[in-house]
Amino acid sequence: MKYQVTSIAAKAFANNKKLTKIVIPASVRSIGKQAFSGCKNLKSITIKTTYLTKKSIGAKAFKGIHAKATIKVPKKQKKAYQKFLKTKGIGKGVKIK
Repeated sequence: MKYQVTSIAAKAFANNKKLTKIVIPASVRSIGKQAFSGCKNLKSITIKTTYLTKKSIGAKAFKGIHAKATIKVPKKQKKAYQKFLKTKGIGKGVKIK
C-alpha cells in the first residue's frame, strides 16, 4: 500500500546537516514552522505541489538553508511562490526558479 505525504510537520527536518536535496511532492498541502530551518547544506528544493499558500507554510520554514540554494517551483505558481517564500526565512542569495 502506498501512502501520500500531505503535510510536513513543524521542525520535521530542522538542523539536519546531511540534507542536501529535497523534493516536495504534489500531494503536500502544508509545511510546518521551521520544518527545514537550520538545514545549512540544503542546496536544492523542488516544490511540485501547487497547493501551498502563505498561510499553509509555517514561519521560518526555510530559515537557515544554504545561502545559495535553488528552489524550483511550478511555473503556474512562480510569482505567488516567489512572493511568499521570501517571508518564510529564505536568504537573499536563494534563487527561486
